[in-house]
Amino acid sequence: MTDSQKLDLILLKLDEHDAKFELINTQLAELKADMVEVKADIVELKADVAELKADMVEVKADIVELKADVAELKADMVEVKADIVELKTKVNNINFILENEVRVNIIRIAEGHLDLSRNLHEAMKPNNEVEMLAVKVSMLETDVKELKRKIS
Repeated sequence: MTDSQKLDLILLKLDEHDAKFELINTQLAELKADMVEVKADIVELKADVAELKADMVEVKADIVELKADVAELKADMVEVKADIVELKTKVNNINFILENEVRVNIIRIAEGHLDLSRNLHEAMKPNNEVEMLAVKVSMLETDVKELKRKIS
């Protein structure tokens, strides 16, 4: 192989390397562009994550508030249940009083009223008789007056 052939071979190899180098540079440029895009996406992702963290802090605060509200509601429910038990007891006591005392007293009053009504009718019976006798006496007086007038 001559020097000229060797040089041609070297040049050929250099051209091949230059083409490969050119391809590598193009790919490197594409890779750099992709990296810039990835960095932009990462920045956007970091902003989204920061926003999510802020939202999570707000959600956690809301959850703490809800837990406090639920605890308060539970305490209120215990109080309401105690009040209901107390009311049931009072209603049972009132029903007991109504059945055992008021009803009995109403029956006694009704029986007494019935007796009073009977006594009133019995007491008025003589008055009725007296009135009837007064009417008869009045009629007899009228008859007597008429007879006296006829006799005189």
